[in-house]
Amino acid sequence: MIRDRLLCCAFALFLAVLLTSLPLFAQKITGDISGTVQDSTGAVVKDATITAKNIGTGETRSAKAKHALPKARMPVSTALWNCLQESTPLQ
Repeated sequence: MIRDRLLCCAFALFLAVLLTSLPLFAQKITGDISGTVQDSTGAVVKDATITAKNIGTGETRSAKAKHALPKARMPVSTALWNCLQESTPLQ
C-alpha cells in the first residue's frame, strides 16, 4: 500500500516536471535567414545561391533557392551577417 502510494507520487512528480519543462524546448539560440530572391524588376530568381558571412568571425554559410520553391533559408548564430546573392545568367 505504501509502495503504491509512493509510486503514484513519484509518477505525479515526474509528470509535473515533464509538463512544466516542455516550453523550454521551444527556445533556441540560433536564428534563420530566409527570403525570396528577386531581381531589380521584382522577378523571382530561380536557382540562386545565397552566401551569408558572419562579420565577427568570418564564418560563411550557403543555401540554394530551389527551382520549384525559389526561397532560401539557413540557420545562423546570433550575430551580424553580410549576405550575398549569386545566380547563373540566363542562357
